[in-house]
Amino acid sequence: MNKPALSLVLLAGAIGCGQDQPYYYGGPDITAYAVSTDAVSPEGIRVDSSGNAIDLGRLDELTREFDACAGVTVDRGGVVVKIAPDWYVSPCSGGQGFPCALSDRYKRQLEEQTGKKETTECPWNCAGAVQSPNVVVLAPALAAYKHELIHLVMGIDDHQDQLYGKCE
Repeated sequence: MNKPALSLVLLAGAIGCGQDQPYYYGGPDITAYAVSTDAVSPEGIRVDSSGNAIDLGRLDELTREFDACAGVTVDRGGVVVKIAPDWYVSPCSGGQGFPCALSDRYKRQLEEQTGKKETTECPWNCAGAVQSPNVVVLAPALAAYKHELIHLVMGIDDHQDQLYGKCE
């Protein structure tokens, strides 16, 4: 893509930010990142990479997989992906995560499910989160993307719902 065409794509993505969005997450915001899109996937998903290299084709592939599994068609223009600027590799799990404000209730659930306790050395972190109104916050590996689409697109917050085991 030549530079003028790329500029038009980025401008179109920026203009679309003020329009009504087809998705609105009504759950608690556990992140509060500023979002400024700097890329658009080939299928139209706006991305704020926070300066990280992101595989935009992989993002589209994961979205198509989610569509097929959940029996929906995600409105690509209705989703924004934000890569957390403060992501890190957890020394405890080896996975990518970022700080987030998990509720004490949710932390207790995690402890019950995993049998592990949060410590100073191994704090609970997020691999993904939905930030209102329509932003999926992730680490660069995109590991939690489909999980967060279940929250945003399907409106499901109950992690016991069968869709999580089936589609994430």
